[in-house]
Amino acid sequence: MAIDGTFLKGFYAQTLLLSVTVDANGQYLLLAWAVVESENKNSWEYFFQHLSYSIPQILNSTVISDRDKGLLSAEDILGPNVTRLLCLHHLKANFIKHYGRKHIALFWPIANATTNEEYQYAMSELRVNNPTAASYLQNVNAQMWVTAFIPDCARRRCGQRTSNTAERLNVILQNTRQLPIIELLKGIWEYVMNERFVRQQRIEMRITQPSSQPWPPSIRDKVQYARKNARKHLVIHATLTLGQAGNYIVDLIQRTCGCGVFQNTNLPCEHAVAYIWNMERYSTGLQLSSYIPVEYTSEAWQRTYANNLQPVQYDIIEETH
Repeated sequence: MAIDGTFLKGFYAQTLLLSVTVDANGQYLLLAWAVVESENKNSWEYFFQHLSYSIPQILNSTVISDRDKGLLSAEDILGPNVTRLLCLHHLKANFIKHYGRKHIALFWPIANATTNEEYQYAMSELRVNNPTAASYLQNVNAQMWVTAFIPDCARRRCGQRTSNTAERLNVILQNTRQLPIIELLKGIWEYVMNERFVRQQRIEMRITQPSSQPWPPSIRDKVQYARKNARKHLVIHATLTLGQAGNYIVDLIQRTCGCGVFQNTNLPCEHAVAYIWNMERYSTGLQLSSYIPVEYTSEAWQRTYANNLQPVQYDIIEETH
């Protein structure tokens, strides 16, 4: 779940808070919104209290944000089971602000390191070029932004690493943000209601086709890509669930691969697919579909939009002078 705040463009100097997630097809899904005075502790606490009451599942989720000061002081209200991650987009922007774009190519190998060894090597490369920049990144809690150190439960959630999902919705709602507050809230409600209906209809049409797939289009494309590249990897067995594909060790029980993709996206990478396919020759019962989470299935995608918002009658009383 990504959270973000943005200013309104109308007469009133207010702030719009958003909570956004992605569905099984990787599409943005607006969960909650609120108009508050500013991004301060009280506003975020108000937002989180109502959000957790309305959607209790978020109390066992991952929250990605820019960790604004007001947000930072209020997020404890979500409890200990919520994993906090730092938006890489904001961290990169701050890095560029302090040290320019010269070393930005060294930023991503650090953020995307899948092992401690990779992290240390990438950080040493930056330290050689700019020791101060390396110290700056080392002072940021690695568990909140470096792949290798992010808690496993959070790392496996859709591969999301930024709060851009919320920021992009801010762009979509750009014109709506210029409206007076009542019309703004009405506009967002109607946008979400209509968007959910359109998606629900498209899903129904897709899954009722004879050639329908068990996964949404974005997941299907990722699986097909892994299948295509799996053919080129030589597989060496150790056990039914542990071995090597290409240059990487695959562990099907832990659902990990040395390439990092399996554990970071929760989808079998090309090496894992190669190993599963190879084991099928021995009638082991291993199937690729068993390693794709139910959250990524077409059924889960359909359930997301099974119940829509309902129209709300807004009686706006015009002020008389």
